[in-house]
Amino acid sequence: MTIPDCQRELPAAPEGKEIIAESMLWLLLTGKVPTEAETRQLSRELAEKGELPAYVEKLIDSLPTTLHPMTQLGMGVAALNHDSAFAAAYEKGIKKSEYWTYALEDSINLIARLPALAARIFRNVYNPGTPIAGINKELDLVGKWLNNASIPIIYIMIHR
Repeated sequence: MTIPDCQRELPAAPEGKEIIAESMLWLLLTGKVPTEAETRQLSRELAEKGELPAYVEKLIDSLPTTLHPMTQLGMGVAALNHDSAFAAAYEKGIKKSEYWTYALEDSINLIARLPALAARIFRNVYNPGTPIAGINKELDLVGKWLNNASIPIIYIMIHR
């Protein structure tokens, strides 16, 4: 599919005109254009899995604000390995033919947690001490990040 095809066929945000990340993720994972219901279900699933573990929050909060955000992101993602379904299954000796199921689970979990991780890093570097909003399970991935980072939508519109 071309970009114009995706823009025409993939579900958009409620009352929006542009596709949301979840509809593109569905297309990339399945090769099929999702229905609006499938997109919303994936969005809800990602929201359910989107909370950061306390140890990752503590790690990110302990880093100096002068440490580059991408370095912080790398450290946060690496720390999430602690809860890896693949690593746990690998330790138990799963068959190679089953690797993909655990790798997919880890990938979905990572995608779900990235908005909260990025928002926490953004807050620590640019707005230290401000509270972080909880995950609003009604928002899509980008909306969750904006909400958690307390970034006004107008800021994103001006700086794109």
